Amino acid sequence: MHRRPTRAAWWLSLALALAALTAAPAAATSISGVLIGKQAPSPPRILFKSAPHWEAVPGSKVYLVRAEERPAYDLFRLGSLFFLFDQGHWYRSSRQDRGYVVIDERYVPVAISGVPSRHWRSYPKGWLNPKNPHYSGRHDNGRGSSKSKGGKHH
Repeated sequence: MHRRPTRAAWWLSLALALAALTAAPAAATSISGVLIGKQAPSPPRILFKSAPHWEAVPGSKVYLVRAEERPAYDLFRLGSLFFLFDQGHWYRSSRQDRGYVVIDERYVPVAISGVPSRHWRSYPKGWLNPKNPHYSGRHDNGRGSSKSKGGKHH
């Protein structure tokens, strides 16, 4: 036989559920790379005077807006997704002009880290560290390795 909960038990359950919903998250969690609970500013407004002209980064499947049309933040297209980097935060959208959500750096495709820094407004500082999974050695503006043939830094 199934017992109905008492009124006090029902109110206690409701109070616990409301407390859980309103409590600040202890840490950001992620669903498909979208961060929930991470404190990041809203993405910048995406405004172009006319439809931007996208150019492929040589040797890559990554596209970016032609240099003379480039906005004040980093904007890349890879396949059908757009990735925006601004003030140290990453955003992703399936639309060029809206719908950006903050994402964790781990969900930025490695192909974007292969874009030489000369194509960036603000190259991610963490990507200069060889221990970072996004390190590509391409922060040299695409001129090749920073090591000479003898293996020593110059």
